[in-house]
Amino acid sequence: MSSASGRSGASSPRKQLAVMALSSHGVETHAMSDPSGLPPSLADMRTKLLQFSCGRGNLGENGLESIQDETAARALHPDMAAIYEDKEFCCSARRDKLGLTLSPEDVVYILDSSASIIPDYRIRFAPDKKIDFCVYLDPHHDPNNANIASTVDTFRSRLPGLSINPTDDLSLLSNPIAIPIETKRPGEGLDTANFQVATFLTAHLTLLQRLVDAGASVPVGDGEKAPSVDDLGFLPGLIVQGNTWNFIAASRQDSRIVVWSETSLGSTGDIFDIYQICIVAITAPMY
Repeated sequence: MSSASGRSGASSPRKQLAVMALSSHGVETHAMSDPSGLPPSLADMRTKLLQFSCGRGNLGENGLESIQDETAARALHPDMAAIYEDKEFCCSARRDKLGLTLSPEDVVYILDSSASIIPDYRIRFAPDKKIDFCVYLDPHHDPNNANIASTVDTFRSRLPGLSINPTDDLSLLSNPIAIPIETKRPGEGLDTANFQVATFLTAHLTLLQRLVDAGASVPVGDGEKAPSVDDLGFLPGLIVQGNTWNFIAASRQDSRIVVWSETSLGSTGDIFDIYQICIVAITAPMY
C-alpha cells in the first residue's frame, strides 16, 4: 500500500468511527433495519416510517375529501407541487447560493462555514466535523412558555462558548438545535455524511448530559423521577444526497452512544415521497 493510500484509508469515515469506538464513552454504529436493539421511541419512529412509505397516514383520514381531480390536488399543497415540478431542485446543489437567513419566520438555518463543534462536547478521538444546515428552536417565540428564553440564557451563561447548542455559531448561541442536516451532491459519499451527522449527534448528547447534570441539585418531588438524557430515547438527523433524503438517529446505551444508520425517506423527484419527507420532518422529536 502506498503512503498516500494509507493516509486516505486511515482517514476514511468508517475507520474514524472505529477509532472513536475505542473510547470508554465511544460510538457504535448499527443498522436501523434491525429493530431488536432500538430504543422504544425509535422503534415507534421506524414503524411510522414504514407506514408512511406505504402511504398510510400521509394525508390523514379526511385528506382525500377535498381532492376531486389533479388541479385540486395541486391547489391543496402548491409548494409540494412546485418542488416536484422543479426538476432541477436539489437542496445540496443550491447550498452554496443560499445566504445566512435567521429570522423568526425561518426554521432551517445555514450554519456559518467557520462554525465548529465546541471541543468540550467532542468525545475522545472525534475530529472537528461540521454540518451544513439545522432545524433550530427559537425560545423567544414559544407560545407555551413566555419565560423559556430567559431560562435558556441562564443555562447558556454557564456553558462553554455561551452556547445552548453544541456549536460556536454566534448567530445561534441562544437557539437549541433540533435536527442537524448534512447535504451531499449526487455521487458524494454517504459514509462521510453519516460520519458528520454522527459526530454532531454525539456532541449534542454530551451537551444534554451536561444540562441534566447542572440541574441535578434541584430537588425532585415525591413520586417524580429525576430527569435523564435517556428519557429522550433518541436524537434525529437528516442526510440529503442530491434529491434523496435519509433519516439517521443516535441514542445512548449505558455509557456508549449508538448511531443508527440512515433509512431512506424518499426523493423530491417523487410527489409521494415529498409528502413523506415533510411528515417525518414534522413528526421527528425536537430536543
